[in-house]
Amino acid sequence: MSLFANLTSDGLEDTKDSLGGFSFRDSDIYKFIIKAAYVSQSKSGATAINFIFEDGAGEYRESFWITNKEGSNSFKDRSGKSVGLPGYTMVNDICLLVTGHPLASQTEVEEKVINLYDAEQKKELPTKVNMIMSLIGKKIDLAVTKQEVNKQVKDSSGNYVNEFNEAGPVTREQNAAVKAFHDETQKTVNEFKEEAPEAVFATKWLEKNKGKVINRVKTDNAGGNSGKPPVAGGKPASSRPSLFGK
Repeated sequence: MSLFANLTSDGLEDTKDSLGGFSFRDSDIYKFIIKAAYVSQSKSGATAINFIFEDGAGEYRESFWITNKEGSNSFKDRSGKSVGLPGYTMVNDICLLVTGHPLASQTEVEEKVINLYDAEQKKELPTKVNMIMSLIGKKIDLAVTKQEVNKQVKDSSGNYVNEFNEAGPVTREQNAAVKAFHDETQKTVNEFKEEAPEAVFATKWLEKNKGKVINRVKTDNAGGNSGKPPVAGGKPASSRPSLFGK
């Protein structure tokens, strides 16, 4: 009798062929379910909304910085006009597309405990977070790009700067969501506001970007994030008009 006769595969799920390891997603539009959406703050005061999205391929995580260290969700462009921070605009669009109401109206926030990676302990630990419950379980389509960007390191002052070697800038790959679409119609927020008869931007985005790697490598040391937490509150969603009307 074999030494391992009692170790059979009866009743066990078949394993799948897999190369293992982590790989970045190709540039494409993905259909996600929002698994988590919680608030965090950097040491400098910047505020982020951190999302865990999920689809048939697994989880996709991304943090969107919604304020700078002064607590502002906007900046001045070259013409002097105030425009929303890219992270704030993305989160606000997601909120509008899945609930019909902006980020300021998402007052359904609860303290939850989830496992998050702790840089000091170098492992996941149970962590209390403020979870935006009105977004959980909702469907959203995201245009996700694969990008080549600068790898950053801390300098002597503790600031993050771009890393260089004798060959030039050191780079790495990353994913970044750049546009949100309504799950059923594939319309953007702007297309809803303009009452466009059908979605057009999603098709144009795919034609231009699907499968491509976006080069965002800089040859200088510009970079870094900063900010401050937003003021909680705002009118409840029920008191504001929905983006989608009735």
